[in-house]
Amino acid sequence: MGAPLTVLHQSKTRIRLGVAFPLNEACHDYLTELSKQFSSIRALHFYQTNKQFAVQFDRQQLDQVKAYLQAIDWEILMAKVRDNPIDHGPESVYDIVSNALYFKALRMALLPTSWRHGLILLRAVRFVKEAIKSLLTGKLDMHVLDASAIFVSLLSGDFRSADTIIFLLNLGDQLEAWSYETSLANLEQSLAKQEFPVWIQTEEGEQLKVNSTEISIGSHIVCQEGDDIPFDGTVIQGDGHVNESSITGEVFLVHKQAGDIVHSNTTLESGELIVEVTNNKPNARISDMIELIKTASTHQSTNATELTQKADNLVKYNFLGMALTYLLTRSISKALVFILVDYSCALKISTPISYISAINEGVERGIVIKGSRYLEVMNQIDTFVFDKTGTLTTSIPMINRIEPFYDYSIEDVLRIGACLEEHIYHPIAQAIVQEADNNHIIHEEFHGKITHVVAKGIISTYQDKTLLIGSKSFMEEHEIQFNANQREMITTYEDQYNLLYLAYGEQLIALFFIDMPLRQNTTDVLEQLKASGKSIVLLSGDHAARVAKLDQRIGFDATYSEVYPEDKHRIIQELQAEGRSVFMIGDGLNDSAALSQADIGAVFQEGSDLARQASDIIIKTDDLQSLHTLIDLSDGVQQKVQRNMTHTYTINSSLIVMGLLDLLSPSLLATLHNSATLLMITRSFFNVLD
Repeated sequence: MGAPLTVLHQSKTRIRLGVAFPLNEACHDYLTELSKQFSSIRALHFYQTNKQFAVQFDRQQLDQVKAYLQAIDWEILMAKVRDNPIDHGPESVYDIVSNALYFKALRMALLPTSWRHGLILLRAVRFVKEAIKSLLTGKLDMHVLDASAIFVSLLSGDFRSADTIIFLLNLGDQLEAWSYETSLANLEQSLAKQEFPVWIQTEEGEQLKVNSTEISIGSHIVCQEGDDIPFDGTVIQGDGHVNESSITGEVFLVHKQAGDIVHSNTTLESGELIVEVTNNKPNARISDMIELIKTASTHQSTNATELTQKADNLVKYNFLGMALTYLLTRSISKALVFILVDYSCALKISTPISYISAINEGVERGIVIKGSRYLEVMNQIDTFVFDKTGTLTTSIPMINRIEPFYDYSIEDVLRIGACLEEHIYHPIAQAIVQEADNNHIIHEEFHGKITHVVAKGIISTYQDKTLLIGSKSFMEEHEIQFNANQREMITTYEDQYNLLYLAYGEQLIALFFIDMPLRQNTTDVLEQLKASGKSIVLLSGDHAARVAKLDQRIGFDATYSEVYPEDKHRIIQELQAEGRSVFMIGDGLNDSAALSQADIGAVFQEGSDLARQASDIIIKTDDLQSLHTLIDLSDGVQQKVQRNMTHTYTINSSLIVMGLLDLLSPSLLATLHNSATLLMITRSFFNVLD
């Protein structure tokens, strides 16, 4: 490719590359921006080594990846390296291990034997204290086992073994702390890099859509009903009720008006607020979710919890083995084997790391999993329930057809419609404006004052006549007349499309036929789910005719049309009462209750903010193929945990046998056991899908 690149690993949808020089944040930004020019490239991932990055792409689109790599300007990249020196950040595993070995060697070389022995006794005090705390609370756990190994070694005069055990235990503690901090820091960084559109109000009172990166302290953002509040701030205008349960845990809505403080990651459930930003860090409360993933028992995997409990329960068998061995052999060194080698340490540390690493891997692939237990539940799901509009279909409406009447042309009615709709933030309004832009139609202001009637339409005036755009009922309320041809067309198509009506004076002058196309890969993904034995169910508030049309194309196991939020919630309950494990994926406010009720609730990134708050998983890729990625991730982490458990039993049982046969000294036994544990912990960091 004429570039300093090396292919390190390649799969059908991912390629990992090595670079000849370290990449800094400026390089990351350049490569990420360049990748946006290639539609088949889904994500980039940069590694802590700074000399590797991975490209995630659509199947059978490797040519686009090659084109992307050829488009990289290496002179620009090198300039960014020179101008932006790398901040090496926190220490690595290599730093921790090498520093520990360095100071151990320094003690051995410089301290007299008596001083070293005194230092070993001093360092052993911490382990003795932890063991006493456990015993006082009635626990016979790893702390007791570790202290016993050190105490017996010291009692037998084997200071070398005691020093080795203390060294490896301290090193293990450092690596465990590093692993948690690194995993969660990577997860937080991945989540915090999100960019999203924000509506602002200018000094002139005009509302504009901008990127979240353009928001500064003092900006006035517009929050509408159902929106997530993305920044901390103070209400300067409006009135509404905010759900602050993500911060306070209380479900009661909090009334907000001018002068009140609002927080990011809370949801405006009713009303409209203009908020002056006081902290322009988006989603500043995101660290709360990271801490929740780390510590909340309600979000911990049942499997992980059971393994942790099982690991502590195994400790008593170590003491039993030690006692029996001593009674039968009268050998302290052989009895010591059961203290030096335990089954619990590796399981207790590697299992949560496996789950946190899998969550981080999900983020890399565009799937935000809010707790490790959902990875386990995913493995048990047998029924997938889908909302239709915005879930199986895209959330972006498209103009399928425009039918003008009387002497109006398509260009005329599109210009009028866009001029009215550009003032409103609504998907259908944006579709009209986008269609005008696609056709290079300029729509300058010509009408009078705009009035938006929620859920119905827009009313304005032109030359003393009324201008209306909106629903059929909106037209009927204003006594707009439909001629015979129009009534026939409406009857024919209103069950197949969402019809938007445009009227001037007392006449209907145009119909806009609006459709929601299926998401990419929808048919393939649903067929794969059915082929794997899963049931697929469709819930929709749409007309029965449109739901039936989709059912003919897909072949659902069950469909429900014209359902309300309470119906969706009830249907999920009924499926669970039949003994099914239900995965629900939706996008709107009306899906929130059903999402909360399901065993796992998921939404796409562009779903309503309340639905995102109610969900357990957020899919940022806008691709249903992510469901199979999620299933593979769940299967992979379960296999990894099971594999770690098998290896723990096999390796440690072998070490115990070799210790009992006097093939290994206590010092070497402790070293091999702790080295195997550290190796297993390190392997738990590896991605399961590469």
